Amino acid sequence: LVTPRGYVIGTLCIIDDTPRSSFSSEDRKRLQALARLVMDQFELKRLTEAQKAALCLSRTIADGILNVTLPNRITYSNAAASRILGYDRRELPDLALSNLIPQKLLRKVEAASKRFLKSGREYASIGAIEAVVKTKSGLEAPIEFSAGIWHSDGAVRMGVILRDIAERKRREASFQMLFDRNPVPMWIFDAKSYAFVAVNDAVCNLYRFSSDAMLKRTLLEIRLPEDRDDVSQFLKGVGDVYEASEPVSHLTAEGSQIRVLPFARRIQYGGKECILSAIIDVTERERASIELKSTRIFLNAIVESIPSMLFVKDAEDGRFVLINKAGENLLGIDRADLIGKTDYDFFSKEDAERFIEADQAVVAGEE
Repeated sequence: LVTPRGYVIGTLCIIDDTPRSSFSSEDRKRLQALARLVMDQFELKRLTEAQKAALCLSRTIADGILNVTLPNRITYSNAAASRILGYDRRELPDLALSNLIPQKLLRKVEAASKRFLKSGREYASIGAIEAVVKTKSGLEAPIEFSAGIWHSDGAVRMGVILRDIAERKRREASFQMLFDRNPVPMWIFDAKSYAFVAVNDAVCNLYRFSSDAMLKRTLLEIRLPEDRDDVSQFLKGVGDVYEASEPVSHLTAEGSQIRVLPFARRIQYGGKECILSAIIDVTERERASIELKSTRIFLNAIVESIPSMLFVKDAEDGRFVLINKAGENLLGIDRADLIGKTDYDFFSKEDAERFIEADQAVVAGEE
């Protein structure tokens, strides 16, 4: 038992009621003919089940389905195709495919059909193509067109799927508006080539590039040369949501460095897998932090160099929070033992109360 594609799936056995001393070539031919009949029945049953499944699917699926006998004649349409195109189902079989799809798409279909006929293949497909079709009322409807081509009964047939993408286009337009006008610097780059595919005004202002100049660059070009090998590691960490654990350095159009925190997520944009990133500029914040740290170091140096005792207490509970070297020497107490303690831990009760009373007078502004 051999399938139409040449796969051996089993053996047909015939049992007779009398023994045979020989098996002639004619007997072999008859047995082979019986095997072909069995396979025909298998194929018929399989196709019948497939037809039932296809019919059920075509009636319930939200996508439009057309069956076309090439070069141009529509022979079947489902309810979804009628809804998308605005025709009654009885009207569509009288139309040619060229009446429904734009000429540019029709030329692609014709070219794919010619390649299929020359290839000698059993089946070919046309990948998803976005296009705009005109409905019966004359309105334009955005669709995604995909198709499969095959031979059947000496003819070339094509199954077409029309996906209504009007809602998707509305969402994309809303996203684009929010993206373009967002005050947060944002860009979208191709996850494979790292090329920028969309940038908003805020990111152009931050990096000092025009939009056109930015779109000619890749993510690698705005990273420092020594950091470019880290980009692939960065992409591996981008899932639904990515938050940078620490700032990274980027280059502006003038070649100056800025420090940024990128937040990213994977999205589908323009039919490609891309990365959407929001860029938070922390250059000034880091600079202020460095200046604050430098100021603290400077002040600590001054405090330590003052020859007089200097200490700081918590105004609420009177605990020591800072003391300089002169204070350690005067009291004879190491600062590690002093910090967090009160006067009661080192002085007599009378002296401690006197010191605390003086501290309270200072806090109250009396001294």
